[in-house]
Amino acid sequence: MTQADDSNLLWTGEHWILYLRRPGEESNSGSVSLYRTSYSPVGEGQVALIAAEGDSGIAPTFCADNPELAKFIAENVIAWRVSPFPQGLPVIDARFTRGGDVRSDPEWRIEIGDEVVVARWTEVGPSVIMERPLQSAGKSVTHSVLFFSDTAEMTVNGSPVEGEPFIREDWRGAIGKPGSSCCFALSETMVSAD
Repeated sequence: MTQADDSNLLWTGEHWILYLRRPGEESNSGSVSLYRTSYSPVGEGQVALIAAEGDSGIAPTFCADNPELAKFIAENVIAWRVSPFPQGLPVIDARFTRGGDVRSDPEWRIEIGDEVVVARWTEVGPSVIMERPLQSAGKSVTHSVLFFSDTAEMTVNGSPVEGEPFIREDWRGAIGKPGSSCCFALSETMVSAD
């Protein structure tokens, strides 16, 4: 067993991704990227990037229950090259509640002022264990247990966001094949290469 140098541990937690598109379109109609942090140098908490098109949609929003953690996630954890969100959004306070059954229909409820966003994953597939580290800019995701979802939904203030999951080629580097745009990573660990 290899013992890791504690000083190299950068972040560990969960990453929940829900990206929806209308059939035939190239951009997302709804997006949620949520980081539930179990360990970081600035503590624990939840951070999310959210956007949805339409009359009942929501402009790109960066929200958190720990503003210091939001800054850390933006600088160290988010893979901006594949993110559908713009960098530099101001951080807004939010409340996060997890519900459902992680094995079949987990959901996150995110309250941002008067806005309520609910993201739900359904038809959750079996676990996929990432077998090869992903390295980028002096950091490496060394471990991740992924669950892909064939169906998912997003609502903003009770109104459904149009769209459905789609296949993302970006997963090929982590799991050797494409995967759904709606998934969640449990037990994800990122270390610094320094």
